[in-house]
Amino acid sequence: MAKRKDILVIGVGRFGSSVIQTLLEKGQRVTIVDNDESKLRKFASQTEFAKVADTTDEEVLKQLGVLDYDAIVVAIGSNIEASLITTLILKDMGVENIFVKANNAVHAKAFIKMGIAPRNIIMPEKQAGIKLGIHLITPIVADYISLLGDRFGLIELYPKKTDFSNKSLGELRLKEKYNVMVAAVRRDDEIILPNRDTIIGENDSMIVIGDNHALEAFELLFE
Repeated sequence: MAKRKDILVIGVGRFGSSVIQTLLEKGQRVTIVDNDESKLRKFASQTEFAKVADTTDEEVLKQLGVLDYDAIVVAIGSNIEASLITTLILKDMGVENIFVKANNAVHAKAFIKMGIAPRNIIMPEKQAGIKLGIHLITPIVADYISLLGDRFGLIELYPKKTDFSNKSLGELRLKEKYNVMVAAVRRDDEIILPNRDTIIGENDSMIVIGDNHALEAFELLFE
């Protein structure tokens, strides 16, 4: 079993709540902080520590012991100023593993200038929009996730009624032909980590990774 991590989530809006719920379901130790006590109540019985606090105050962050956490998520929603100030103080205090929610491209650019890695900047609305756009254009694509600053992606494709079904990955030679790789195969409710001998069934889906140009070309084969 993987080591339990201590994670601090600052901001308990819709995004922060989904992060907290997922972490709790995975058995992680979660500390939550928000300046609105009512938002903390639904998690108070599930977390080891919940605190009403203003994280734009450096003394508050010191009292929280921010350097002791494995990761900190700044999920502050509408108050961009509070989001930026909190992140800046955390960086100045020497916190390294920071994940932040950005509302827009300007917000994200400010985080990058602070030294936050692009892969640690989450833009939920943008990513949801990309997924919907991909699905509208190519309905056979079940899902799309951008990786590494939008250069690479991860998509789920259904090979049913195409030349890709009922063949092994060794036969398909996707890396050599299309510069993409099958990271996993979904079969009913099971996720399979494939090898060259894995047969892609008609009712399976392929979770495929590659750079976005290769993925776009590969998707065309499923139209």
